[in-house]
Amino acid sequence: MGDAGKYAGSCSGTTDSNGKAFLRTYGQAGVPTGQYKVLISKLQDEGGREVEDAFGSKLIKGAKVYAYVEAKYSNKNQTPYEMEIKDQKEVHTLQCDVGAAIHQYLREAD
Repeated sequence: MGDAGKYAGSCSGTTDSNGKAFLRTYGQAGVPTGQYKVLISKLQDEGGREVEDAFGSKLIKGAKVYAYVEAKYSNKNQTPYEMEIKDQKEVHTLQCDVGAAIHQYLREAD
């Protein structure tokens, strides 16, 4: 797994309107070399505003959270996607298909 195990949970990313992902580790651009499970989620509140993570870190108390991608893609034991980073200076590409968008109520923000 290279260094990937040391950074579990600390690597994250966002996508632009074309689906291009920008990854970071502890807030810094890029990720260390290693083998990674790729988790994908899209969460929004009822107003259509993006939610930063499943824990509602950008939500107003009482806002309803909806998922737009099936839960299996954000579960490390179910995602079919993995990626190996061999060289941090290289651009890496992974084509992911998560199917049609869903609109599933998850919970209310605390």
